[in-house]
Amino acid sequence: MNWNPRRFASVFFAIFVVVVLAGCSGGSSTPVLTALTVSPASASIIAGNTQQFTATALFADGTTQDKTSSVTWTSSNSAVATIVAGLATGVTAGTANITASLPGRTSNAAVLTVTSATVLQSIAVTPAFPTLAAGGTQQFTATGTYLNTVTNMTSTQDITGQVTWASATAATATISASGLATAVANGTSVISATLSGVTGQTTLTVGTAVAVGLKVAPASPNAAVGTTVPFTALELLSNGLTQPLTGAVTWTSGTTGTATIAASTGLARALATGTSVITATEAGTGFTGTSTLTVVGAQARFGYIAAVNASLIDSYAVTPSSGAFTSIGMTTVVQPLQVIVHPSGHFLYVIDNNNTSGLSVQVDVFDVNSTSGAVTTPTPSIAPQVVGAQSFSKGVIDVTGSFLYVMSQGSASAPVDALYAFTINQTTGALTPVAGNPFTTNLSSPSDVEIAHQTGAANDYLYVVNYGDGTNPGSVACFSIDPTSGLPTPLGTPTIPTGVAPAYSTIDPSGTHLYVPNGVDLTVSEYSIASTGILTQVGTATAVTDGTTPASFPFNVAVDPTDTYLYVVDSPSLSTPGAVYGFKIGANGVIGAPVGPAVVTGNGPTGIVIDPTGVLVAVDNNGGNSITPYALGASGVLTADPIVNTDGAPQFLAFYTAVAGQ
Repeated sequence: MNWNPRRFASVFFAIFVVVVLAGCSGGSSTPVLTALTVSPASASIIAGNTQQFTATALFADGTTQDKTSSVTWTSSNSAVATIVAGLATGVTAGTANITASLPGRTSNAAVLTVTSATVLQSIAVTPAFPTLAAGGTQQFTATGTYLNTVTNMTSTQDITGQVTWASATAATATISASGLATAVANGTSVISATLSGVTGQTTLTVGTAVAVGLKVAPASPNAAVGTTVPFTALELLSNGLTQPLTGAVTWTSGTTGTATIAASTGLARALATGTSVITATEAGTGFTGTSTLTVVGAQARFGYIAAVNASLIDSYAVTPSSGAFTSIGMTTVVQPLQVIVHPSGHFLYVIDNNNTSGLSVQVDVFDVNSTSGAVTTPTPSIAPQVVGAQSFSKGVIDVTGSFLYVMSQGSASAPVDALYAFTINQTTGALTPVAGNPFTTNLSSPSDVEIAHQTGAANDYLYVVNYGDGTNPGSVACFSIDPTSGLPTPLGTPTIPTGVAPAYSTIDPSGTHLYVPNGVDLTVSEYSIASTGILTQVGTATAVTDGTTPASFPFNVAVDPTDTYLYVVDSPSLSTPGAVYGFKIGANGVIGAPVGPAVVTGNGPTGIVIDPTGVLVAVDNNGGNSITPYALGASGVLTADPIVNTDGAPQFLAFYTAVAGQ
């Protein structure tokens, strides 16, 4: 074999090249960037708002990568929009091209359109509902309401010369480009003004005014949770005046979780914070009208208490957060036993032991100023309603404010135990006796009356606590309430036993449990309330104690708004201090363990009431001529605030929660 070094070198070089190339193809070389794309390709935002753009790199091998955070972003017009890390911010109306770049490569231009932050919301055409004679003219004006979406502020502007004017019925009236209408012949025509897709309109009548819709009052009311608002409607004429309805009106609430309304009466009840459009529809005409009801949270604003021995109703401005009570006046009555605030906030009812008129007990009606809290006699005055010749009475109003019920306990001179029922006029507050008054079935020395309202239940239910003879067990008499007439009818299980000497009771916020304090037994009995109203005792009665000290005479009870705590007022006598015992409420309303030690009250405590916000508990001390306010802590423990002096023998403090100006 002949050795050829040149030939060997050639072969070696070829092998070397192959090896090197093979090594390169198996390495980590960077793919070649072929395109850079920005998306979305076009977008529109309002000035002040933002738009996120994405930069995507495409490589020669078909792969892609998100390069949003590593590219250089550019806006072609920074006065219109700026961009940082792909997030564009609109500055002012206009367009800007958004691009992204990497070394040696620039993306497509995405077009960002920025519109004005000021948006036309509505157009008002005035005058509203004018009437002209044939041949007459009327200049209309268009006023635009604009919303700045950045500041959320509104403003108005005269846009009469910018809108497009139109008359729907040219045979009745024509209108020029400047808004000048000319009446042609008798009839009606809708005059409209349109700009940027927004239209406002009114009705022009040529000749005699005609009905064109319904006017609902109040127009835009506010109400606190738990209060009521009566709505009314009238036919609206083409000249802006109103006339009585010609057909029956049906009422609806647009958001029933916020407010419900009685279809036939227009009585709305505020349930939760928010807004609801209330609509009235008139049968036979098809006319409708609306009003927007705004519901806000409830809290005590005023407090009213019956000062029995002073012949006065004491009125206070209340600050729940501090427990402060500031006197705002007094109202003279003969011998007030209880004050009841109507759910609308318009009326105050006083159960009055009015011996000067030859009657023992009557119900007086007063007006309330929702701004100042002042209590005044109605004009014209409303005659009181008699509730028997008994010496003791107590009442309750249903949650809709439609009915008032007053129980009266018989005496030696008038040994009749009775329940009186009244319907309430939502406009004047006047009371009308329910047919069949008074009702005496299943009553035995009644000491209290309560109403249970359950969402979705067919009826509300009324319970009269019978004290009995103070030695043998008492009972609870159970009734259903007819939602139309207010008539109380005994339930299938008409009574259920309690402990000995049951006194002032309470029903929890859900309307599903009744708690009854038994004075002699030193216990609280608990009952579940079925959707049919039937009571069933839950377990055995709970002993009233804080774990070390038992109560002397449990007299009144209250449940906080969250249905978490039960408080029991212990009232040994009018001449000695009482106490308040707190308990945790467990699942299914079961009374649980005590909440801290009992807190001391004044002498002879009678009533207890809790602010709707759940921060203030107030006990009236009948024997101590005072109110003891307590701060309700997060764990249910009560801390006493400074005591409030009252006039003689106060009892049954009632909080006022209606919105000012309602």
